[in-house]
Amino acid sequence: MSAAALAGAARYQRALDLTLLVLFVAALWQLFFVIGGTTALASPWEAAKNAYAILNTASFWGNAKVTLLAFAIAVAIEIVAGIAIGIFLGLRKMAGDVLEPMLAGLYSIPKLMFFPIVT
Repeated sequence: MSAAALAGAARYQRALDLTLLVLFVAALWQLFFVIGGTTALASPWEAAKNAYAILNTASFWGNAKVTLLAFAIAVAIEIVAGIAIGIFLGLRKMAGDVLEPMLAGLYSIPKLMFFPIVT
């Protein structure tokens, strides 16, 4: 079997796996909807109709644009600040030695905890 045929078969298998996964999740969602009812969960069909209706509004795309712009600005600030702090801590051994344990301690804090502070 040639390399192109193997690549095509692998691509087909991935597409099949993805399709089966989507169908399984939709079936599981429908099952939970049947068990819980409308007070707990919307049906997959109703959720898809609502999503389609929301995606067809101008306000959604305006809000999405503002959100993506804010995200892009935040990423740019993080990149610049991260590189600057990294260079500073790399050049100043004592500052790096002092601040490294504090920065490492921040990794143990769940990021979800900061969302109420930000919003």
